[in-house]
Amino acid sequence: MTFSRHLGYYEANFAAVVSNQSYTPAAKLLATKLQVALLHHSQLNSLLKECNALKGA
Repeated sequence: MTFSRHLGYYEANFAAVVSNQSYTPAAKLLATKLQVALLHHSQLNSLLKECNALKGA
């Protein structure tokens, strides 16, 4: 089963991995192929604000 099918299963529009460390080149490549965002934990607040703004739009 491909990753994109999992997004449909969970009725998700967005997939992300959150870490407090940097990502390896292999992780970045795989994330690009799977269309998954790689986030640093410090970005979560901004992401939440963006999501809330989109919900209100």
